[in-house]
Amino acid sequence: MPASVTSADQNCQLAWRLCAGSCTQPGIGLEQGRPGALVSTGNRTRLKDAKGFTLIELLVVVAIVGVLSTLAITQVLRARMASNAAAALGSLRAINTAEQGYAHQCQGFAVSLTELRVAGNFLSPDLSATDTVTKSGYQFDMVAGQGNTALAAPPAGCTNTGTNYYATAAPLSLMTTGARSFATNLSGTIFYNATAVPPAEATFLTTALPIQ
Repeated sequence: MPASVTSADQNCQLAWRLCAGSCTQPGIGLEQGRPGALVSTGNRTRLKDAKGFTLIELLVVVAIVGVLSTLAITQVLRARMASNAAAALGSLRAINTAEQGYAHQCQGFAVSLTELRVAGNFLSPDLSATDTVTKSGYQFDMVAGQGNTALAAPPAGCTNTGTNYYATAAPLSLMTTGARSFATNLSGTIFYNATAVPPAEATFLTTALPIQ
């Protein structure tokens, strides 16, 4: 028997005899007309007309990748907002601490962020360089608080001193850089709401929620 006739050829010839020609020619390992059929050529067997992905299958894959990408982006955004909120709370706590040091020296409270720096560097420059500061996705402001009375003759070095202050932190873009707004005053308690506008002092004991 010639060397080119393999055991697969022999098996097919036998099957061809048994099934009356299901293999159309001797030497063909499987039926040629069927897509994806194995074809024997000499001592080699290869895949003929292998079927690829259909358009629907590709669209399904693209849709799945899109959904996974959306979920990943959402998680990253939530993590960033949580980080920004934590930084905002830390900054407001730093402002409250700075106010205590200022009050000890000036016998009242600073009613602007720059006053906390000018009167004795009670607050770090990143929060007191200007009266309105942007940091970690939030905008910080401080003004005279509810019922504030300016000191007529504050100690030397204290130029903008009063009896109450109102400090706020608002996200630059709600649900993008932050999901909550915060506010605090001489009480030292930080309150928040879920809007782009910090809670007013009048709402501290009503609709605003305190940070526990």
